[in-house]
Amino acid sequence: MVKKMINYDLYDVIFFDFDGVIKESLDIKSDAFKKLFDKHGPEVSRKVLEHHNSNMGVSRFAKIPLYLGFAGIKTNENLIKEYESNFSKLVFEGVLKSDWVPGILSFLKKNYVKKHLFILTATPHQEINKIARILKIDFYFKKIIGSPTSKSKAIKNIIRLNKFEPSKCLMIGDSKSDHEATIDSEVPFILRKTKYNQDMQFQFNFKMIDNFNNE
Repeated sequence: MVKKMINYDLYDVIFFDFDGVIKESLDIKSDAFKKLFDKHGPEVSRKVLEHHNSNMGVSRFAKIPLYLGFAGIKTNENLIKEYESNFSKLVFEGVLKSDWVPGILSFLKKNYVKKHLFILTATPHQEINKIARILKIDFYFKKIIGSPTSKSKAIKNIIRLNKFEPSKCLMIGDSKSDHEATIDSEVPFILRKTKYNQDMQFQFNFKMIDNFNNE
């Protein structure tokens, strides 16, 4: 397969997913879901991981009630909040300590003055903003938006409020939900390749990157 070169000078606006695009934190969240649901048996744990790994860009707020259903547990608001809180505790420090996607910091430093950069993620809004502040990358971005705002809604709102031209915008993501968020707005998409999106790498004719080295 011939690698399609990416000319970032064509874009004035770049939307970034976080896990798998800025931080190598995908395994941390998979491990957290495994720890939360292992107690419900190997079959439940298998189904949870299978779903999570196929739906990386989907919010924990949507996943946890579903996974409790896999375990045959009748859910209520307090139980869901308990699982959400435990999940957050498991992943927070791990995300902070996880490796940077190679080249991303140099890429941000090179582009944040001349382009409009945004983070759009399924991580809860307050949590991702706190993570960005601790990592000292928040100033690179015009705005950092997390759940419950969907990526699709965030893209539409940002384009509308700022009168951006969709063809001058770019989404860099690593999941089907990242790609799907761009469709209605007709925003170009680039796939950051990971071990979890190999099906996308062969099913779609995306422009792809391994990382941000030499970008």
